Amino acid sequence: MRLPIRLLLALFGVAIMIAVLSSGSNWGVWDWDHHFALLEIERAAILDHHVIPLWNPFIAGGTFILQHPLSSFLSPDFVLVLLFGAILGGKLLLVLRLVAGLVGAYLLAREIGMAEEAAILSSVVMNASGAWLVHVTYGHLEWSLLGYVPWIILSLLRAIERRSYAWAAGAAVGISVLYLGGGVYLLFGLAFFWGLWTAVHSILERKPRVLVFGLTPFILAGVIAGAKLVPSWELFATHPREAGQGFPLFYGDSDPGWIDLPRALVFTLLRRAEPSPVPEDMLIHDVGRRFTQDDLAARGRLFQDINFGGYVGILPFFLAFVAVIQRPRSSLPWLAGFLIVMLLVLSDAVKRATGLDPWEALRGLPVLSNLRTGGRFLVIAIVPLAVLSGIGLTSMEEGRDGQVSRKRRRFAFLLAAIVAVDLGLRATILGTAFPYPPNDVSPSEEFVTQSESPGGFDLAAVRMRMGFSEGHTNLTGFPRAALPADKGGYRGETFLLSGRGTARLEEIRPNDIFVHVRTDRADRLVINQNWADAWVRVDDTGRVTPFNDRISLDVAGGDELIHLRYQPRLLTAGILLSLFGLALAATAVFFHPQARPTKGSRSRL
Repeated sequence: MRLPIRLLLALFGVAIMIAVLSSGSNWGVWDWDHHFALLEIERAAILDHHVIPLWNPFIAGGTFILQHPLSSFLSPDFVLVLLFGAILGGKLLLVLRLVAGLVGAYLLAREIGMAEEAAILSSVVMNASGAWLVHVTYGHLEWSLLGYVPWIILSLLRAIERRSYAWAAGAAVGISVLYLGGGVYLLFGLAFFWGLWTAVHSILERKPRVLVFGLTPFILAGVIAGAKLVPSWELFATHPREAGQGFPLFYGDSDPGWIDLPRALVFTLLRRAEPSPVPEDMLIHDVGRRFTQDDLAARGRLFQDINFGGYVGILPFFLAFVAVIQRPRSSLPWLAGFLIVMLLVLSDAVKRATGLDPWEALRGLPVLSNLRTGGRFLVIAIVPLAVLSGIGLTSMEEGRDGQVSRKRRRFAFLLAAIVAVDLGLRATILGTAFPYPPNDVSPSEEFVTQSESPGGFDLAAVRMRMGFSEGHTNLTGFPRAALPADKGGYRGETFLLSGRGTARLEEIRPNDIFVHVRTDRADRLVINQNWADAWVRVDDTGRVTPFNDRISLDVAGGDELIHLRYQPRLLTAGILLSLFGLALAATAVFFHPQARPTKGSRSRL
């Protein structure tokens, strides 16, 4: 029966691939547009200008690239974008990560000791829950990195059980890819869950190596990711990001007290509401729009679905319960991780019921204050739930005698097929994420900052090489000082403060600005881009300073071409740290002797 079982998994993956790739070159809704724009500027910087993407002059009056949490060009799979462009490459990234997730979750389940049918079910639940589906449908490409999480957990398990530095190094590389690919929320959710798992597992097994091999890969991953991590730390030390209040679980609802807890659990994991396409007037990005109260209510319900819609259906939930009853010892680490992560996910309901807010208690930790809501951990909570459901199905298939009969195996296959069909049919909604025919644009002859991007699309502005002052940067605490041409006080993209002489913008591109200045006296040059302290003058003859949070510098009288470059001071240190981390990982893989697995050390149910 192995062939039809594996065929079930293959058909599931193909169905989702068709839903994504059948949209061809169409552009996407909501954050898809923002991600496509990021991919476009990163690709242009590398292929057209042959530089490391550091500064994006087109969106929101100028903002950083490498230090942006969603930057992804350092991820190895970014090669798809380089080869196929931002649109097709971005969709191929989604498909690649989905396939990786399906295969990785299947191998993880088999490593743990699940039966084949249970491994298929676990893989489907882990990679096609509503938590993943709704986020990705509305353009959160970073959540597609979930596809690498089962590979990371598989590597961590093998590192623990085999006392293997090579597998620990492999896990570290995978963890670093989550960060380098833009999956900051996913990374910290995984770290939180895995910390719980290793703590419980080490207590049960009384093995200190669980902590050593289970947690040190996260430290090595930080070293490997130094090229992005160190410059980002430098920036956010100056411009800390605070996300403010998050989204409530039940938008606009009254406080129902204790009944909110079971209601919240049902809503999060069992609610069958499809992630429907956004209303027509909300499809295009909300650049510069003002919303009515009805609009805001609709948006609130949408954000509620995005952050708390984690549908898996009743069967995986029931099978997870079976696992806890019949295989409590093997289930306990996964159960502990699931329950505590879900406590954060449902913290809004817990607060209504008890007055205590688990999420608020943790918001003082690094990065967690930027997650806005514990619902962002829901994607990770599905991982142990998927494992528990597979353990439960395996226990049903093997029965009390430990023998697998043909009848029980067929029943297990039927349950796995029901879950795969249920989640697979819902996954076709991904096809609604790309409704827009390509907006054919050509580069503008002159760079001018506008209030809005053409048609509301970030991607169009990047392709036209024009600037716009509004736009989704996903960052707070960073100045938006660049003025659009249609706003009072606009004096051009470059000007001399005195108004005498001329300052002509010759070229603006990722990382670099060229300005031709003619003046007969000392003056101050102002450039209509948001100021950041990483801007330097290439010839090092003057210091770049802020003027009303825009770029400026003092110039002497004369005729000169001024070249400015965005150059984070700690970039070189970060690159060297990454090279050191990769060298450590390579040493662990190729030179460190590995301990042989002890008898029975393989993670079995």
